[in-house]
Amino acid sequence: MKDQYPEVRPIFTGVSSLKTMARLRRIFPWCCFCNSVCQYLAQRHIRLRREGTRLLRETVTGNPSVVMSHRMDVYKRFLQELADQHVERYGYSH
Repeated sequence: MKDQYPEVRPIFTGVSSLKTMARLRRIFPWCCFCNSVCQYLAQRHIRLRREGTRLLRETVTGNPSVVMSHRMDVYKRFLQELADQHVERYGYSH
């Protein structure tokens, strides 16, 4: 698919594993991710924190939108690190 349609920017839904995100991002550097994990866990006052590519669950108190915002930041920082590694490796960004 990548070779036949190099300009395609695939959207992967339901991906919440950082390892899977990293694998897909290596194949499709321009891909996007969408999932409902952030909202689902935030409503249950569960925050995920990152240790490398592992996600650990923590029960917290507070507004679910704050919990969700934290979770989105975890994903955002992880994807930025992948993008930075790509630039370092290949000397350019897409």
